Amino acid sequence: MKRIVKMAVGLLSCVCISYHMALGDCTPRTVSGPTLLDGTSQGCGWDSGQDGVPNFPPLTKKEARTIAWPDGYKVDVTATSTGECRLYYPNCHWNFELGFCSNTGSDNWNDPISFCYRQYFQCWPEFFPPDYSSNGNYQQTIYRATGKVNQVLCGSIINDDKETVECQRGAADDSVTQTHTCPKSCD
Repeated sequence: MKRIVKMAVGLLSCVCISYHMALGDCTPRTVSGPTLLDGTSQGCGWDSGQDGVPNFPPLTKKEARTIAWPDGYKVDVTATSTGECRLYYPNCHWNFELGFCSNTGSDNWNDPISFCYRQYFQCWPEFFPPDYSSNGNYQQTIYRATGKVNQVLCGSIINDDKETVECQRGAADDSVTQTHTCPKSCD
């Protein structure tokens, strides 16, 4: 009985695959993942109140997934890209005041009401959902990210300003592509 069931399942799978192949359908799919991998940043990783912290440490994202095609072919894919943290001053201040904050190890760097207060803004890379094509192509578009610091005027009377950060899309150089050609018959 078990043998008959196994043969029936095998035959049904073969018919299904042949049917899809006859229609030219070789669309892959993700069978496991995405899973974050070691090497993915846990955030900026720096205390923005410490003396000598970097202005823009990198952020890294790594993920893995397994892709399968209708004929049973599988491949493991790893995608990696980078973004960055940007150090900025979110409180209103006169720019000359910041000179009194730096190089002093000032506790004011951690005080949210101080003009010296600074923090990191995280700009993570963009990982788009994969595109799967019936011709056997798999593509995941991934954009790097950078942060741009902008000066924003706080008041028109005393001309003080603060900083904001906007994440900007970088190049899609880290995109992942896989191609597989499915057989036309069930051999």
